[in-house]
Amino acid sequence: MPKDILELVRDFNYLVKDAISGPNCIDPKVCHGDCCFIHIDIPRILAQHYIEKGWASKEDFKRGSTFSFEINVDLDILKCVFFSKEVNGCSLHITGMKPPQCWVYPTGLDPDKVNTSCKKAGGWFINDSVSVRNAKNILSDYVSMCQAEAIEENSPDKINRRLQALSTEKFDTLTPSSIAGIEDDWDRFKILIGEGYNLGVRSFCSKIDCGIEYFECPVVCEPLKKKLLKFLSEKLSHFIQQNGFKSQYTFMELKGQN
Repeated sequence: MPKDILELVRDFNYLVKDAISGPNCIDPKVCHGDCCFIHIDIPRILAQHYIEKGWASKEDFKRGSTFSFEINVDLDILKCVFFSKEVNGCSLHITGMKPPQCWVYPTGLDPDKVNTSCKKAGGWFINDSVSVRNAKNILSDYVSMCQAEAIEENSPDKINRRLQALSTEKFDTLTPSSIAGIEDDWDRFKILIGEGYNLGVRSFCSKIDCGIEYFECPVVCEPLKKKLLKFLSEKLSHFIQQNGFKSQYTFMELKGQN
């Protein structure tokens, strides 16, 4: 029976943890967490596992463009949300469920090289090349399964389901010129507010004879809301199938004007 994603993550962590040795990354004199500043791709099932274990919240993830999600970076410290100041390292390390990329990124994890340079500190050594080779095979399966999950997450059916939640958004608290597009969240789409004035929905407003100049309009009216929701239901899924998925979509690009 094929293994699921969580089993692959467990197996990968188990194989790698004793198969390599290198710098003491939790020593602040050696490492400053320089590898922990990137958004790591992560499948929904692993993110959900972290949430269920109490290690994370939905806000710690955003929609990705490779896997279903990415792990957020704490903008106050410019490090991954799982970086622990107390540990001076990854809080997931001891769980045995650390994302495989977090092992690969600093080490290279190449069994054909005895010594792979760390990004910032000293060299990493492979003590068990057999385990590392097996881990790399697991990694390949993991990536394939995560990509398949992401495609399913962005299937027309699931996209339309997440779009339905937009109908409950409080459009009447927004001005048309404040709207830039939509943002794909954990289980729904939300309105994306842009900086300054935005022209994304101006063409929709021009078809509504209300007599109010676009930039002076104080609120999104019901006719505009209906036009936007209709446009998204007809356009978004096709756009994603043609251009790929990500966390944010502007009305300009959805209309082909970007």
